[in-house]
Amino acid sequence: IPNIDQYMQSLETSRRYLLDIWS
Repeated sequence: IPNIDQYMQSLETSRRYLLDIWS
């Protein structure tokens, strides 16, 4: 995967979004 950094950043953003919803 050439865009591994972008992928990781996307995962972190999604995780923060979910945490923001559930909390």
